[in-house]
Amino acid sequence: MPTRYLHTMVRVLDLDRSMAFYRLLGLEEIRRIETRMAGSGRVLIRPSGTEPLVRVMLEGEDLDEITGMAERLATLITRRMG
Repeated sequence: MPTRYLHTMVRVLDLDRSMAFYRLLGLEEIRRIETRMAGSGRVLIRPSGTEPLVRVMLEGEDLDEITGMAERLATLITRRMG
């Protein structure tokens, strides 16, 4: 039986600023990775609470594959953040 997760949803009222933020973080690339994983992993991107950086975490079945995807995503975010 697949693992079931709880979830919640919060509405963001400023759509333009919200979409700009997600484009900055590479939403299209995140969706591509999630599609490639086909439900067998997950992607988490969040700002660090203790350091001035963004954390990129992937979970999946193949360590080499998810490491490569995480590194590419981190590079994309770094480039976009300037």
